[in-house]
Amino acid sequence: MQPFNIEQEDEQLPIKDPALAKDLVKIWMWLPALVLLLFLACLVMSVQYDMPIGESLLALFLAFFFSFLAIQSTGATGLYLSNVEKKWTK
Repeated sequence: MQPFNIEQEDEQLPIKDPALAKDLVKIWMWLPALVLLLFLACLVMSVQYDMPIGESLLALFLAFFFSFLAIQSTGATGLYLSNVEKKWTK
């Protein structure tokens, strides 16, 4: 099995990305900000709430995981709040 390469133009991929490789967001554009925000969040939680670093990182990881899970399940089911509100208000 070959490692995934975004530059590779492979017809066997299930979904082909229509964007060119030069137009995609590079890792160096978002990774430093992510690391900085994780550090600042851990700092604020340790100073304001006396939380240990491990507990802060666990809380941030779980927040990301559950938000991604909610986005994924909403997209997979096609249920949106506006559709649910329309059904309930009839």
